[in-house]
Parts: sequence; C-alpha cells; structure tokens
Amino acid sequence: MHGVQVRAAVLLGRLVMASVWLLVLAGCLAVFLLLAPFSLAQHSMGRPGQAGTLKVGQRYPWVNLSWTASTSSGVTEYRVYRGTTVGTYTKIGATALLAYQDTTAPPHTTVYYVVTAWDGANESAYSDPPLRVDVP
Repeated sequence: MHGVQVRAAVLLGRLVMASVWLLVLAGCLAVFLLLAPFSLAQHSMGRPGQAGTLKVGQRYPWVNLSWTASTSSGVTEYRVYRGTTVGTYTKIGATALLAYQDTTAPPHTTVYYVVTAWDGANESAYSDPPLRVDVP
C-alpha cells in the first residue's frame, strides 16, 4: 500500500507543477496580448508605400531622375533600379534624396527605371509605371 501512496504523491506533484507552468504561460500570453498593440503601433509593419511617379531630366551625358516621396513615414532611402525590359531590373544605386543621377546608362539604348522606398527593414513595391528612357 505504501508504494501506491508514493506513486499517487508523485503524480499529484507532477500535476501541480504542470498547472503552475500553464498558469505562467497564460500570464505571459496575457501580458503579450496587452502590450502587443503598443509595440506594433511603434514599428512599421510590412512594406512602406511606393515612391511617386518618376521623371527624367537631362539625358546626356547622364540620366537625371527625380520622383516624389513615399507617403510612408520612416523611409530612410530610395533604391534605384534599371533594366532593358519592363519587369527585369538591377539595382544601380540608392539615395536619401528624391533624385538620382545615372552616370552608367548605356548609350544608344532604351532603358526602364523604377524606384523603391526602404524604411530600414522593408522595401516597397516598384514605382509604377516604369519610366522609359531612350539614352542618346
């Protein structure tokens, strides 16, 4: 009979410990759910808004690009991409300004430019529509 009492005491002890751990986990979850709205409001969730429509200035010997700012706060830089076909782009530079001078555009070609906004953690979608430039 003594062995049965020992086993029952061990099982009861394990049940109490499991209950304590469940209470600790429930308390942690409650604290997280209470604080989550405050921490989420302080940080950007997902992608920033796109940069505005691209415009081209002087085309020779360099291509001067400009655009309007993203509507999102916290944008730290704009990334400039160029490609010879729509949809296939290579990053050619980055700037904190709303303008970029492409000094490496291949002459006598048609290229397409897009810009993205970067907030330090996430990158926006490409600016739309892509800007077509016939480089002299």
